[in-house]
Amino acid sequence: MKIEICDLKDLNLYLTKFVKELRDELIIYKLNGEIFVKSSICPHFGGEIYFCKNKKKLRCKWHDWTYCPKTGKCETYNIKTNVRNYKVSTYPKDLKNYDFFIENNKLYLNNDFT
Repeated sequence: MKIEICDLKDLNLYLTKFVKELRDELIIYKLNGEIFVKSSICPHFGGEIYFCKNKKKLRCKWHDWTYCPKTGKCETYNIKTNVRNYKVSTYPKDLKNYDFFIENNKLYLNNDFT
């Protein structure tokens, strides 16, 4: 079973699409002519991820955390602070990457997506 994600002609800067089989929303974008597919849900707190064209970074709309557009690795490093005498640490997770293929100018997820 293959899942069609988008037609390549519809991919300008980036687009997002919910895929019910994955129970995830994906962000599909181009960077220097290369296509990437990742989860568009920020693993920090569930915010929406978008592609910032000026800085060529993936960013969370809620807390402005950044992710490497090639690897999905979180670039917002461990944040430590004190809140009412409680020591708080945050250990960021990376964005989930998805493998895909292109056939007849359409982008599909690989068959092993489960």
